[in-house]
Formats: sequence, C-alpha cells, structure tokens
Amino acid sequence: MAKWAVVVAEERYSQERLYASQFVPDAELPAGDEALLVAALDPPVVFGIARADAEGRLRYTVNLIDAPLPFGATLEPGPHPVDEAAFTAVTSAAGPPGPASGPGW
Repeated sequence: MAKWAVVVAEERYSQERLYASQFVPDAELPAGDEALLVAALDPPVVFGIARADAEGRLRYTVNLIDAPLPFGATLEPGPHPVDEAAFTAVTSAAGPPGPASGPGW
C-alpha cells in the first residue's frame, strides 16, 4: 500500500468543512492506499487521513477538520507520493483512528 498526500484547493477544503462528507470528492487512489488530506492553505494543513476503498474513493479514517495539523510542504492540488516516515509522523500526531464523525457516520 502506497502513502500519499492528496492536496485539495482552498475552495474544496471550505466545502469539506461545511458539508463534512464521508468521502473526499474528486480524489481517487488505488484500493488500499492511504492518504494525508492536505488543504492548500498558507500554511498548508492536514485535515484528515483516508484510505481508498475497493472503488478507489477516499474514505476518512481520521477526521481532523476541526483541529488540522501543520503540513511541512507546499504542494499543488492533486496526489503526491509521501514516504513512510513522513506519513507516520503525521498519523502519530493525529492519534489512533476512531469512528469518523459527521452526518450519518
């Protein structure tokens, strides 16, 4: 399973904050891959952690929308490979996965 940073534009992040969907729209990865969900803000922040389901849709495993974590690199919107150490550093700071919170979850 590969690790990714999926960067979304500021507008998409604002919609995620407003609607708190179960999946991240307009983002797909190979099944089983994991992603840090990064908002292209200044500075960039991680607003969630997700895993791609069998259809490639990114489903939140950890929702950080109300307490985003700093992300150390500025990247263009889209998927970017992330090494295991960088991924683990963020997921460790986020804490253990738990039930996602949001409407209907």
